[in-house]
This record gives sequence, structure tokens and C-alpha cells, in this order.
Amino acid sequence: LEILDNSGKIIGRGWRAERKELLGAILRSDGVDGIRVRVGNILIGDNDLLDKVFSQERFNAYFIGEIHAVDPGLIPNSRRDDFEDSEIREVFYDKIKNSLGEPLSKIVQKRSSENAKIKVINKSKEVYSNIKEDKKIGFVSDSHRSGAIKDLRSYKDELLSLSKSRGLDTKARVEAESNIQKFDDLLSEIKQDKETIICSISSAYSHSEKELLGRVFNHLYNNYAKAKDPVKLTKLIVQKLNAERKI
Repeated sequence: LEILDNSGKIIGRGWRAERKELLGAILRSDGVDGIRVRVGNILIGDNDLLDKVFSQERFNAYFIGEIHAVDPGLIPNSRRDDFEDSEIREVFYDKIKNSLGEPLSKIVQKRSSENAKIKVINKSKEVYSNIKEDKKIGFVSDSHRSGAIKDLRSYKDELLSLSKSRGLDTKARVEAESNIQKFDDLLSEIKQDKETIICSISSAYSHSEKELLGRVFNHLYNNYAKAKDPVKLTKLIVQKLNAERKI
């Protein structure tokens, strides 16, 4: 790339590269993040010197590269953390902002928006697959079933919103619309099928034993998140069962 002043004179030359598919910022610990500025073999400032030319400072870390200042008026200051104050210095940064910072910022923003939409589709597919498997085995409890219905409706709404959004490519839109229909079908199946995981327990167990296990599973599902360890979880379930017996 070339940086030109107002008269078209070259005041900087350089190169830049980007992370594949712009999948987030490059880690600072990698030591290559950011487009940097040099004069000869002297590094001016650090990897964050050009952060200010981007619409969001963090966008600089999505790229790597160097711009070599070639105009003799661009003189490093004594600390070498910037150039000495001058008119050409302001022109240099303005032109980098106009020709590099702003266009690259738009690219990052567009790609980030696209990646966010793809994440919604991928997450919805994961949720659908998990709930489909849960239904196949049998829901642990009514709470489990209700939670599954709630999740399906929530992600269906997200897909509906996504399918109507502008800027979504055709492939992603078709996939979103296809998943909406799958969610509708699974919701209908769950509402009609009231069986729980108890139905998969061996018939060698009596009805009363299955009923007890059903209550245990229900408490297990409702209290799992509250327990810090298996012992506490077991105690919670025992407390719940004893409270039920008193009733």
C-alpha cells in the first residue's frame, strides 16, 4: 500500500495482512498484532500507535503490517514514540486513517456482524440436536420438558429475526428458514408426546418404584445447579423427598 499526501506524493509505503476470516483480534502475546510504523529500521512507537486511525482502537489488532514513512519531513522525536510535531505528521496520520483505518474498520464491522449471525445459526442447530436427543431418550421431568420448549421458542424467534435481517447472505438465510421449520416440527412433537425418561426404565420395577424414581429425577434436574458436589446434591434430594412424604 502507498500513503499519498494532498498533492499525490508518496509519503509512506507498506503492507498489511489480516487473520483468516478476521476471527477476532490477534493476541498481544503473539507479538505480531497491529499495523506498525517505521522510519528506516527504527520502530516508531509500539503496535498500538495506529489504534487511533480505526473507528474502534481494538480493530488494529485484527491486522498485522508495517508502514514505512519515506517523507523527509517525518522525523522521529527523541523518545521515538512518535514523530515531531509538523504539518506533514498530521497529513500522514489523516491519510492513513482515510485510506486504511476507516476502510478496514468497515471490513471488521461487517465481518463481525456476519460471524454473529452465523453463531446464532450454529447455536440453534446445537440446541435443536440436544433437545431432539433428550426427547428420544425421554425428558427427565416436566421442568425439563418446559425448559426445552422455552429454549426452542427462544431460538426460533432469533432465527425468525435473523431471516428478516438485511445483509444476510442467501445461504445463511435459507439455512435459518429451514431451521425454523425444524423447530416448529419438534415443538409439535414435544407437545403431543408426554412420555418421560421413566418409560425407558425396565418393567422389572414396580409402578410405585418408577414413581419414586420419577420424583428423584425431577429433584435431580431442579437442584443440580444449586449443588456444589454430589454429596450436597444427594442431601438436597433426600430433603425434598422427606418433605413430600410429610405432605
